[in-house]
Amino acid sequence: MLHNCGPNPSIDKYLRHKPRIYAVDLAYQYSKGDLERIKQAFDHQGIVYFYLEYGTTEQKLADWRHIMETLTPDVIAIPWLQIMPDEDGPEIYRRFLEVSEEYVARMDWR
Repeated sequence: MLHNCGPNPSIDKYLRHKPRIYAVDLAYQYSKGDLERIKQAFDHQGIVYFYLEYGTTEQKLADWRHIMETLTPDVIAIPWLQIMPDEDGPEIYRRFLEVSEEYVARMDWR
């Protein structure tokens, strides 16, 4: 696995790394402009973890939906975010799970 917050001018080279890697973790804020290139480079070849750091829960959900709508059906992405003690963790989980279940249903699992 490789970390690069973004942007990702060399995204097409990430999976050609020696030794071979199968995943990257990226900061959505700095990588959102690269989603189409990520989709091409990672097409059924690797997994992308997106750190959703900035904004409200609503913004993070909108970002997660944008990732899902852009990368399906070809790229598996996994969101990660922090939930603060004063937030409703189970509700946030439920709402992210809804988008994640739609993501899974749209994937081409070849």
